[in-house]
Amino acid sequence: MAADGSEDVNDFLQRIKELGDTRDREDEERNRKLEEEILEGRKQRQARRAGEKKARFFFFGFEIWLIRFGYIRAS
Repeated sequence: MAADGSEDVNDFLQRIKELGDTRDREDEERNRKLEEEILEGRKQRQARRAGEKKARFFFFGFEIWLIRFGYIRAS
């Protein structure tokens, strides 16, 4: 009887250890995915900003061209 009780305790402790290991792996995977999403978001924002900057410079250059050739007046 005593041997059965100690085996039950050992099984319980082993199960607790396995659950902890599983949780740790899941936490690491979740953190890795979150970090990837954060980096992807940063890249997308940088790309959008770069595109907006190009658009502003293009418009500014076009505006200068329109002023130079008399299509509009400088403000």
